[in-house]
Amino acid sequence: MKNLQIINVLGYGYTGSGAIIDLLKEIETCKVVEGEFDLIRGPYGLIDLKNNVINSSSTIRANHYIRKFIQYACVFKRKNIKGIQYGYNYGESFQIELEIFLSKIIDIKFKGTWHFHYIEHNFFTQLLSKVYEKIGIDKNIIYMTDLSNDKFQEYVRTFLYDLLKSKDNKYSNIVLDQSIDVINPKQANYFFNNYKNIIVDRDPRDVYIDALRHKWIPTDDINLFCRWYEINREKEKVNDSNNIYIKFEDIVLDYDNTLNELYDFLNVKNNEHLRKKHFFQPEKSAKNIGKWKNIKNMDKIKIIEKKLNSFLYIEKV
Repeated sequence: MKNLQIINVLGYGYTGSGAIIDLLKEIETCKVVEGEFDLIRGPYGLIDLKNNVINSSSTIRANHYIRKFIQYACVFKRKNIKGIQYGYNYGESFQIELEIFLSKIIDIKFKGTWHFHYIEHNFFTQLLSKVYEKIGIDKNIIYMTDLSNDKFQEYVRTFLYDLLKSKDNKYSNIVLDQSIDVINPKQANYFFNNYKNIIVDRDPRDVYIDALRHKWIPTDDINLFCRWYEINREKEKVNDSNNIYIKFEDIVLDYDNTLNELYDFLNVKNNEHLRKKHFFQPEKSAKNIGKWKNIKNMDKIKIIEKKLNSFLYIEKV
């Protein structure tokens, strides 16, 4: 387990983390897990499970979050449908590792219904559940557990390692996209024995331009956008041997130097980078720098420059 290194690539939203993912695909010793790895950070994922089952003082909450984690985890084994984010295509191997993990963290389970179960239902599903109860078909399961922090950490690390390890032992690095909350990269320390976090940021003016096409970032009100940008970066940066902060602009405009920084940080050798510029081509990515200069109305850009001045990219000399 100690030899396998997990590389978490983290971004704040339209900050260019995909460029680092593409770059790592070119390295022979790196296996990139396709798609964002939401099993840890997602709602009802492993973080929520951890926070509600360790030394739990409430069997109600422990049961609720185990149930919700099982429901959430089922999404990952489903096959994706083209054009619809229906599943993650993890397949049967994921189900096997999931069942092993659940068998370790659950002490007992039995058929039964708490009135707390009904908060998950709408009127019709609650009515159906009542009918099932009346005729003796109780589909609800109650879970109970009593886990120490050390035991849960041991089990969850083993689960993730067995899930992610390469069957042919070809890869010494497993690359995950957005597996940990970018505003709290220290979370990785709990879930992985051996890891590196690459945190990618980008000039807020270009982030704003790209965010205009999507709905999960507040772009209608430029002041809200600036506050959104700040909130995501308010926590102090984690400066240690497990974390590196990269500017998207640097990997494009200062490719060789930034690449060497990454080699050193990841303990990757230059000769392992067999397909250099096959997926990530800095010359093509240069078009994504300075996009804000093409906007007709510069009033909003000027507000960004004033409120987010310390985040503006300054090209290295």
